[in-house]
Amino acid sequence: MLVVHIVLYYRAKFRHRSSPPLPAIVDFSNTMSTTLPILTTANYSLWEPAMEDFLRSKGYWYWIHSATPPDPKLNTKCLLARDSAVGEIRRHLSPELRGIAC
Repeated sequence: MLVVHIVLYYRAKFRHRSSPPLPAIVDFSNTMSTTLPILTTANYSLWEPAMEDFLRSKGYWYWIHSATPPDPKLNTKCLLARDSAVGEIRRHLSPELRGIAC
């Protein structure tokens, strides 16, 4: 994120006055799922850290590794986050592995 701000600063410093202002915030939220690799039988070592980063960015990683909370509201949030994480993981499986995953 720091690199993006530095680049934007230098680009803004050397542009013509008539050009529109550069955006201060760059939204990368929609680009992560398109660059996340599909898991095949040959690329687990590349897929696993990318999937972990993706699940962390969505806030699901914490709920996967935590105990189920006794509070009903948190319990519902935990179960929904886990279900969403499973959906994201299954969405990034190759067709031959989807048949194996339950």
